[in-house]
Amino acid sequence: MDKKLDYAPCGYIVFTREGRIEETNETMCDILSSTKTEINGEHLNNILTKASKIYFQTYFTPLLMMHTKVNEMYLTFVTSEGEETPALINAQVRDDMVECAVLQMKIREEYEQQMLFDKRNAERILEETDKAYRQLQGLLQEFEQKRWELTMLNGELEQLSITDSLTGLYNRRYMENRIDDLLEKAREDTVPFGVIMIDIDLFKVVNDRFGHQAGDEVLKELAQVLEGGVRSDDIVGRLGGEEFLILLGSAGEKEAVETGKRLCQLAADKVWESTAVTVSVGVSVYAEGDTQRELLERADQALYKSKADGRNRSTYHGHIC
Repeated sequence: MDKKLDYAPCGYIVFTREGRIEETNETMCDILSSTKTEINGEHLNNILTKASKIYFQTYFTPLLMMHTKVNEMYLTFVTSEGEETPALINAQVRDDMVECAVLQMKIREEYEQQMLFDKRNAERILEETDKAYRQLQGLLQEFEQKRWELTMLNGELEQLSITDSLTGLYNRRYMENRIDDLLEKAREDTVPFGVIMIDIDLFKVVNDRFGHQAGDEVLKELAQVLEGGVRSDDIVGRLGGEEFLILLGSAGEKEAVETGKRLCQLAADKVWESTAVTVSVGVSVYAEGDTQRELLERADQALYKSKADGRNRSTYHGHIC
């Protein structure tokens, strides 16, 4: 046998019309896990499974005798170790002998089985992925809802932390922080701002005579008066008790003085739903080098001056406006 044919990548068998094996190549020996000595001289039936023997006798041999050629006939061989090896057979009759090319199908079957397994596994993974994706979408929606609720809650908590619960105005801590912001801006841009401190006249008398509930109503009404008496970007807060603070952004001496006077007059002219009161006002304006403490002290001194001079009036730097 030609050496190239002996080691061809497919099995090669030559047998008689009666099925007696005359010759095999090394590749066929490897497929059957046998040697040429063991195979040559054997009948083809001895290396086929029972089903393939029947198929060989019923279809393969008659077709071969009629057409002298058979293409892609599927047979299963049995190795010397008893293992079944499926193969595709191409055969033809030449010189009264039958030559067969045997293409082993075992690896192909393994590939097909693996491909089928992989396909089913992929379908399962896809189904699980789709299910997981739907669950993830649900979790993301729930997360977004919780995040929105948390954001709203944080906003509410932040607002509560800077708000006076009775009047709804800003509280002392917030006002002090904003003074620091205005001081920084004034130092950088040399933009002045005003500070107005307000105190309700004889508020203790209101509480003693009408009760603390009436006093609370007065505080809430005054908060509305103050917010309505300043610009929208001015900041109104309650320092505590009956004392209020207003920050006038970008306001010089004239505007601050006029605002203090106007607020004092608004309180005096108001028709009160609770108990009529007046207010005393102290005004200060940022000067270069001022600290928060100095600004507030000047406003407080001006407020004290308003109280000492008879209340219901506004004072700027010791001068009645």
